[in-house]
Amino acid sequence: MRNVLIWGNTTKDNILPVAKKVIRIVEDAGFSYRLNPELAALLEQSNKVDEDSISHKLLIVLGGDGTLLEAARHNIDLPVVGINLGHLGFLTQLVPSDIEAVLPSILHDNFGVDKRLTLAFCVDGKDSGIVAMNDVVIDKGSNPRPMEVTTYVSGLFLSRFFADGVIIATPTGSTAYSMSAGGAIVSPGTSAMLLSPICPHTLSVRPIVISADETIEIAIGFRSIKNKKGNLTIDGQLSYELFEGQKVKLSRSQKSLNLIECSGYNFYHILREKLHWGTPPESVEGGRR
Repeated sequence: MRNVLIWGNTTKDNILPVAKKVIRIVEDAGFSYRLNPELAALLEQSNKVDEDSISHKLLIVLGGDGTLLEAARHNIDLPVVGINLGHLGFLTQLVPSDIEAVLPSILHDNFGVDKRLTLAFCVDGKDSGIVAMNDVVIDKGSNPRPMEVTTYVSGLFLSRFFADGVIIATPTGSTAYSMSAGGAIVSPGTSAMLLSPICPHTLSVRPIVISADETIEIAIGFRSIKNKKGNLTIDGQLSYELFEGQKVKLSRSQKSLNLIECSGYNFYHILREKLHWGTPPESVEGGRR
């Protein structure tokens, strides 16, 4: 296959020059390309991707981590490399200055693939057909009071507690919302799921790491609240209503997030560089000197 899919976030200030450079390198390497509809419109090109489009060799994402998650969800079987035009850049490993040196090598198959665990879930036994790469969040929605969360692991009762919600995260998603809720940071290659309560009204319920070979089941309830519905959100992007009594069952998906491994990538270095993990406060920019 000599075809590449380029997916860009057109809200980024520097998307045009970066997209044009990527297209030039792709064409110089002898590849054709397709664009997501928004990027095709911005570049005034007609070769946008559609359901009847030809197969692609790989996916090149221009944007931040959120753009990569969105693009990969629509093209889950493709190896993906991200060029960071956002802020944090945990998943988008390249920056625009890397393009000339790194992208030609990737186009000629000089790369490995980091297969990241993803989550599948069903509601009341009905398969959603959606893959979560970072997390599935179940929360109280617009309700002003906490909701009751009942949790089971592989059919065994785990706990019942009141909270604003609960996060089920992959190791990839452990540095996202789950971390903000007090969950552990987990190495991306770990075969595990993380269950992190959101503002639990108790001191005894803490985040827990669960084997990815298990299943997690969650039911929600609302006491003394007329609005008996919450939200189920995937990767902070897709959101659905969830009603009292409905049960959500989560497990390891058979599909993986296939991240292209760029030379020099180091998860622990990124923890220090991006999140200042383990960095003394006085050495963080803006901190005490």
